[in-house]
Amino acid sequence: MGFPGSILLSPKAIREETSDKRHPLGTRGYTRDGRVFRYAKAGATALTIGHMNQTAVAHADFTDACSHNPAATSISTSITLAITGGSITTANCFADGHIMTKDAAGQGQMMQIKSHPVTGTASTTCKFNLYEDDYLTASVTTGTTVWGVWFNPYYDVVVCPGSAPTGMAVGVNTMAITALYYFWIQTWGACMVECDAAVVVGSGVAIDSGSAGSVLAVGSTGNTTTTLLLMHTRPMVGVAMEVAAAADHGLIFLTLAP
Repeated sequence: MGFPGSILLSPKAIREETSDKRHPLGTRGYTRDGRVFRYAKAGATALTIGHMNQTAVAHADFTDACSHNPAATSISTSITLAITGGSITTANCFADGHIMTKDAAGQGQMMQIKSHPVTGTASTTCKFNLYEDDYLTASVTTGTTVWGVWFNPYYDVVVCPGSAPTGMAVGVNTMAITALYYFWIQTWGACMVECDAAVVVGSGVAIDSGSAGSVLAVGSTGNTTTTLLLMHTRPMVGVAMEVAAAADHGLIFLTLAP
């Protein structure tokens, strides 16, 4: 399976939220005027309209702390990992995310997760089921001890903190979103976004380091730490389409996921 084709979204559709999941996370939607959205799920905190959001904070126990058990063939519909130290308390929280080989035989591969159960206790095994047309292309062994398991980028998104980023920027919610609800997050095109300080037409904007969920002109001095907006620490997420005053929402052309 995997992601379906793009979905044409009506003005009504981009203003809807649901408690149940209706598309794979990351599904691409677009409007007639060229704006692009991705299907996402809000984290445990409600989202305020017009804020820049980021990926969920990585689960520390599943980035580099897994070992393979048992050895797998090159074609397999599932991967069973012995989780070192961690436990999975929510079934399918990694669904539509990825499992990766990072070390030894077969390293460098990435497969998409379809489903998985709850592990119950720490340091136990978990069977990650893959989508039917996804599989290993190089064999792994019990010596392939370093694996990574990552959430889908659009799972449990949270507002970007007004400090050092703890995840990758993914998009802006164009309406207030209830905690843990599913919705369409905007990733490309004209969008109203909160600006921490004044921006001018044509200026690139990056995630703000002073106000959560806001953007600020790249290189701006209107921040608590001026060096935080250098491109290598806070990449540009869009371009200002109009002059916007400090603390107001301004029209920004988002350039995240086309």
